Amino acid sequence: PEQVAGIEALFRQMADQGGLRVRRIGADLNSMINEMGELRLSLEILGDLSSLRAFMLKLGELPYLTHIERIEVRREAGAPGLNMELDIWLARE
Repeated sequence: PEQVAGIEALFRQMADQGGLRVRRIGADLNSMINEMGELRLSLEILGDLSSLRAFMLKLGELPYLTHIERIEVRREAGAPGLNMELDIWLARE
């Protein structure tokens, strides 16, 4: 759990540096027991397209990112910018 808190803080920092707003970060603690030793994390981030793209490029540089399961980008009525939802898998070690 303390490792998860550190990961959440890192993603919040990455988003803040890119001028994005984090709406939600959630770890699937049940995934921590999978045989691959990976953690599933869901992120929901708001911002403009170029900032979301820059965030994705930074995300791709993380050595413990194993894969991205889902990316969904949409415009919500009345909200500025775009809403991006991600489901990603991180190596625990």
